[in-house]
Amino acid sequence: MENPLKLENMYTLLSIDAWKTEDGWDWNQWFKVEQDIYFHEPSTRLVLKKMREWDYLSKESIGKLEVYDDGYNLVIQNRLTQEPLYALEPQW
Repeated sequence: MENPLKLENMYTLLSIDAWKTEDGWDWNQWFKVEQDIYFHEPSTRLVLKKMREWDYLSKESIGKLEVYDDGYNLVIQNRLTQEPLYALEPQW
């Protein structure tokens, strides 16, 4: 029987430590928080909803965050400052 959880739909959750530079934000360090997170079709709404359900984000974050696809990771960042908080790294 085939596994319904496809590898391209699996992610590792990273906590990001970044600092502000003239060109934006540089990731200083990142830490693996959790792996084997499954999203069939990750959308901004779904990712932020699940992050709140899993207690990584507070209810006070509603309307203050966005999900940015940097071409590799899905980055959860502050909507106003673009400060990265978390990233979902694909487990290809």
